[in-house]
Amino acid sequence: MYTDTDTDTDTDVDTESDTEAQPEVNEGALDSTGISDNSSDADPESLSVADDYAGDIDIEIETESEEETTEEITEETTEVATETSVEQTATDTTEEITEEVEEETIKKAEEATEEAITNATFETVLTQEKAIIDENSAATRVASVALDNPSGIDYTVQITGAGSNSFIYDKDSNELRYNGSADYESQSRYELVLVFTKDNNNEVINMPINIDVNDIDEAPSLTTTLAAANFTESSAVGTTIMTASAPDPEGGTITYSLSGTDAAKFTIDADGTVKIASLLDYETKDNYSITVNASDGTHSLSTAIAVSLTSV
Repeated sequence: MYTDTDTDTDTDVDTESDTEAQPEVNEGALDSTGISDNSSDADPESLSVADDYAGDIDIEIETESEEETTEEITEETTEVATETSVEQTATDTTEEITEEVEEETIKKAEEATEEAITNATFETVLTQEKAIIDENSAATRVASVALDNPSGIDYTVQITGAGSNSFIYDKDSNELRYNGSADYESQSRYELVLVFTKDNNNEVINMPINIDVNDIDEAPSLTTTLAAANFTESSAVGTTIMTASAPDPEGGTITYSLSGTDAAKFTIDADGTVKIASLLDYETKDNYSITVNASDGTHSLSTAIAVSLTSV
């Protein structure tokens, strides 16, 4: 049979049981887990539990995750930068090596070219066609040069030696020519050197050539000079009216003589001095004609002279 008394009794028992079974709350322990201001008699709704801080904990975790991510990105960036630097360094080194190789190749090619040019064929052969030339003769070829120059090396030619200005070298025909100014009395022999100089390496080729000059017996040249334009009829015997000169190129002796219409009125000395031999008469003749002759024994020269008189 159900009665209220039993119910009340049970209730009292339960209450007592609940009171006796409830343990004491360690507030310090709760505080260390994040629960604050909790007590056995606090309103449960006012209690703070760990779930209340879940958001904050998640934020800390996310922050730590972002830092790790940043570090990973930094590391990856550093690795990429390092790899890029290494690649750039390798590229620069390759380019430098390539440039050095190219420069060395060009240098070797240039050296090979220079060596080829230096060692290129350049040969000369002198053929002397005349060993003796006559003095005062016309210009003539005395020698020629056979030139073997397949590479077309530029060169210069000089003629050296005493009297070399009497010769010329023609590069177009490769001929050595005598220009006709030789004089046996001044120089009887030419000892020349034909000098070829290659422009590519300054190599010098010397070709000696000797030429003798043949002495030609040349005629003397006669000149006369009047002592005055006019002479008075009273001029004394022995008065010099003129001088003659006829030097011999070979140094031979010159013989002078007079001829002509009035030659008897004058005399000529061995040195070519013309003098009055007898008195002159203006009234008889105011102009006297004579001829001066000069001879070296082979060649003879003559010059006509007019001697004018004036009245006293």
